[in-house]
Amino acid sequence: MEKRKVAVVTLGDSRREFYKKRESIVLSEIEKVKKDNDVQSYKEIVAFSEGKLLDDIQKQCEIGKRPYQKNLLVIGSMLITLAVCVLIGFLMHVFLN
Repeated sequence: MEKRKVAVVTLGDSRREFYKKRESIVLSEIEKVKKDNDVQSYKEIVAFSEGKLLDDIQKQCEIGKRPYQKNLLVIGSMLITLAVCVLIGFLMHVFLN
């Protein structure tokens, strides 16, 4: 007779799965609240959590910053990647020749 194969589930595995599901539920709820209340930036989130509202001028200022922040993040990432590539190329040229 063949031995039966048994699947073993440890307590640690089930705990990890539980926390992953819990994390995804909490994150989806947070995103839902952010979308329903038009809250995006850290300043807006803090004000909302304290029960305060940003005035219209501050709100428009925060909305105006969003596109620039994304563009600066992309440009910064490109520059860091370029610097790393140049450094690797220089080190390979020095040590391999």
